[in-house]
Amino acid sequence: MLSFQPFFASAPANNLLYEGFHDPVLVGFSVAVAILASFASLLVSQHVAHTNTSTARRSWVALGGLCLGFGIWAMHFIGMLAFNLPCTSSFDTTLTLLSTVPAILASVLAVNTISRAQLTRWQLLNGGLLIGAGVGTMHYAGMAAMRINGFIRYDAGLFFLSLVVAVVLAILALWIKLRLQTWSRQHPLQATAITAVVLGLAVSGMHYVAMLAAYFVRDDGLVLDAGMAPSHLAVIVLLISGLIIVVTVFATFIELPSLLSLRRSLRVVSLLALAWVAISWLGADNYYSRLSGDYYQRQTEIAAQQIAHVSSNIEQSLAVLRGVPLVLASDPQTINALRRFGTSATPARGPHAARQQAWSQDPLLATSDRVLSLWASQLGADVIWFMNAAGDCVAASNAGTPDSLVGNNFADRDYFLQARKGQRGQQYAFGRVTSAPGLYFSAPVFAAGQFWGAVVVKRNVAHFAGWTQQLSAFFTDANGVVILAGDKSREFQVLPNASIRQMSPELRLAQYRRSQFDTLRIEPWGKPGLYPAAVLLGNSEHPWILSSKTLTDTTLSVHVAQPLDVLVRHGTEQLWSFFLLAAAGSLLIIAASVVVVYLRESRQMQAEFRIAATAFESQQGMLITDANQIILRVNQAFTDITGFSADEVVGKSPKLLQSGQHDDAFYAGIWDSMAHTGAWQGEVWSRRKSGEIFPEWLLITAVKDEAGGITHYVGTIADITARKQAENEINNLAFYDPLTSLP
Repeated sequence: MLSFQPFFASAPANNLLYEGFHDPVLVGFSVAVAILASFASLLVSQHVAHTNTSTARRSWVALGGLCLGFGIWAMHFIGMLAFNLPCTSSFDTTLTLLSTVPAILASVLAVNTISRAQLTRWQLLNGGLLIGAGVGTMHYAGMAAMRINGFIRYDAGLFFLSLVVAVVLAILALWIKLRLQTWSRQHPLQATAITAVVLGLAVSGMHYVAMLAAYFVRDDGLVLDAGMAPSHLAVIVLLISGLIIVVTVFATFIELPSLLSLRRSLRVVSLLALAWVAISWLGADNYYSRLSGDYYQRQTEIAAQQIAHVSSNIEQSLAVLRGVPLVLASDPQTINALRRFGTSATPARGPHAARQQAWSQDPLLATSDRVLSLWASQLGADVIWFMNAAGDCVAASNAGTPDSLVGNNFADRDYFLQARKGQRGQQYAFGRVTSAPGLYFSAPVFAAGQFWGAVVVKRNVAHFAGWTQQLSAFFTDANGVVILAGDKSREFQVLPNASIRQMSPELRLAQYRRSQFDTLRIEPWGKPGLYPAAVLLGNSEHPWILSSKTLTDTTLSVHVAQPLDVLVRHGTEQLWSFFLLAAAGSLLIIAASVVVVYLRESRQMQAEFRIAATAFESQQGMLITDANQIILRVNQAFTDITGFSADEVVGKSPKLLQSGQHDDAFYAGIWDSMAHTGAWQGEVWSRRKSGEIFPEWLLITAVKDEAGGITHYVGTIADITARKQAENEINNLAFYDPLTSLP
């Protein structure tokens, strides 16, 4: 539905409008399509004017209307594609197809009107109104098919001005066609081309004035409906319109002798078309290969920058956590708290609650709890604790909370076993108490060469979610298990050839709380060697660049996936562009070949026509009738002999020359001879315009088409009055006395 605003009203604020611009190449292309469609439809209108049967006339009118209608439709949508908006756009398929209907219907009526030999003033206005109405209705129906993140409003004044432009220019084009009728007899193709240019500009002028009437208003919250992509629409529009235009042009020439020359040239035309198809493929492939190569290079550089940035920031945050256990392991307070348990401590027995209460209430260990809590809050650690030589947690930063680690034993954890060996430990695992997965860093506590226990700090992996949400990133541990990902479907999948395959189900269950893992799909994409870093990742069918880096001094690896979906789009666009170039170019080659052959043959035909016209204007009278014996043409000698001018006999029967001296049997004999031999000649008495009866020698010849059907009759007459008088005088001299006139 159209929405108007006053002509002189101020436009909406600039920040509410999309500001677009026109691509000059596509603008020129849209105007060219309109002109070509107009040219083809005008050729049809000329052909209709010389068509005798009503069935053939209706067929030609329908073809011409279809050509002009689709040309108007193509011009509009190419013009729409030439208008670039800073937002996503698409077209509703149903409305797009329905918008062709008004253009075709109006064009059929317009072609039927302008195909008449003579146009009255009212018919001229009516033809212009039909074309203008068809263009306007199609344009605004097509605009309704456009989908953007917003809506369209129209300036009422410019809206009506666009319709006026279409009607006025269409009337001007038809007026020029009429004015050029006399000149067009000598230069038919040039006159049609001039009219087509004006008519094409009428269609284009209406469109671009109408585009000035449209305001594209922003609505960033509006969800764009699914529809036909502009690139696909461009190909469909051009292919359909181009095919119809070429078929129309070809059809108007199909009855001309030039068709024989076109058949002789078919091999050359086919080779040219095949060569163009090959060039189109090579051109599209070369263009999109360079485009895709540049895009791939840029995305590779971006992926490298992203992985470097993410890994650097994470390493900095983890470096602090890795240093905490080292500092606390050398703290005298930690050593003093662990001395009471000894280097040969064994896991504590008894109820867990009793142990937790006893150690939490111990003054020295309670002081350690407070110190560890302070460290955790200052450094952003989730929990910090230390264990005795048996692996029992005796002090923790979360002591006194429901998730307190105090009283729990962690002797079986990798980070404790590594610390027991005198190494700095690190591990990814689920929390035994909190059930939250996290990264663990440990350091051994040694005094006098004796192992007294270990200090551990934990960081929940949930804190790294910010990195996975901002980027398509995921983290894996030393066993190749995805422990955190922006796409939750990837979590707890494993990389191909991950070392977790060698772990026993019991160890998997203890560390990850599951024993079965699916493999994360990582497969090469594209032609081998063309895009070496492009892979298919997970369930996605679009390629990605997967950059990976193992963090320094950790068993954690970070992976950043940079999408390469534009490569898929380039592949699709390359295919469509190839079809567009190949089809449009081939159609243009065919159309150009038809026109070239027509021009070449028309020159030869004009020369033959001049020869025929010279022969026609001979000393003998000549008349041409159609198959129904209606006079179509006579020469000057006919007028001199009979006294009848061309205007007096054209459209009438040759019976007006009958003298009444011959009976029906005589004429029946003539047509019987015509039926058997196709010709007849003999002496006939005819009547002049003055009523005088005179003798003539008549030769009648039938003209037949390729199927053997009679299309015309050609009659040649010679006035033999003088010869008859001479014959009578000779007869009198032979048989009568010239003085007495007696036998």
